[in-house]
Amino acid sequence: MYSLSEVITKSAYDILSKDKNWSEKAKTKSLPKEQTGLFTGQNADQIVKGLLKDSKGDVGKAIEKLQFYINRGGEKIPEKEKVVVNRAKKMLEDKLKREKK
Repeated sequence: MYSLSEVITKSAYDILSKDKNWSEKAKTKSLPKEQTGLFTGQNADQIVKGLLKDSKGDVGKAIEKLQFYINRGGEKIPEKEKVVVNRAKKMLEDKLKREKK
């Protein structure tokens, strides 16, 4: 299995050339019980709050976690959920832009 730090340090070509489905083997930290199911059955505001709480307010890390979920879920994410998750991502990106100003 690859840890997230290994995935970031290795080039995408190295990882993908050896193992097509590397993201299935990536180790993920378990979410606290209150955040289990963070991406399902929630609205975008709740997802953003949960991600920011888990990332200790770091918007960049929250976006990384959300993008990892999107990439890992791929086509298996239901269409309604994709809309909500993408809305949450847009909200986080807008927040990051405001912070950089």
